[in-house]
Amino acid sequence: MSIPSEGNLIKLTPQFLSVYLANIHMRIVRNWTTSAAGEGAKATVRFVMQTSGVPKDIRIVESSGNDEFDRNAIESVTRASGFGLIGRLLSFDVTFSSTGVTVRLSPRNVESKGEETEIKA
Repeated sequence: MSIPSEGNLIKLTPQFLSVYLANIHMRIVRNWTTSAAGEGAKATVRFVMQTSGVPKDIRIVESSGNDEFDRNAIESVTRASGFGLIGRLLSFDVTFSSTGVTVRLSPRNVESKGEETEIKA
């Protein structure tokens, strides 16, 4: 992925973020193992992407109520690590359900100004 930049700063253009979110989504889906949580199970994982592209502070912010399902969600983000340079800290939410995975910028990102970008599968 080509990284748009100005000097030493990476520009987080909408196009760059869209490609970056698609990359995160693809890597997480590859590592996602659904569990026997049943129909309607849903968990949301939040993590902070370091500028190096390595996630930190990976945690459940909305539990499915099923420990195995929640653990698999966290592990899929951990195993997918190494998403590529991002240039500044951003928080992402990943929602896992029996029907798929959704990745979006966390509402905690003040810099996103409420604009939501998400990728679903």
